[in-house]
Amino acid sequence: MFYPAYVHSEHDGSASGFFPDVPGCYFAGDTLDRAFEDAKSALDAHFELLSEDNQSIPTPTGRFLPSGAGEQHAEWRTVAAGRHQYG
Repeated sequence: MFYPAYVHSEHDGSASGFFPDVPGCYFAGDTLDRAFEDAKSALDAHFELLSEDNQSIPTPTGRFLPSGAGEQHAEWRTVAAGRHQYG
């Protein structure tokens, strides 16, 4: 399954983001590429914790939220997650 991820790049090249379909799941990195590498790890770790707590794994909506005006250093991507292994 693919989850939409929103990421914002800073002027120093670092980046951070979140998954709108997965409340509380955030990621970051020293570069945009590292942030998206961390996104996959963050999503898997978040799903593992939800599973351990017998909570349901969110289903991705596939919808992207509109970016705010002036968000020149922001973008959307999708991140694959093995949701089936947790729920």
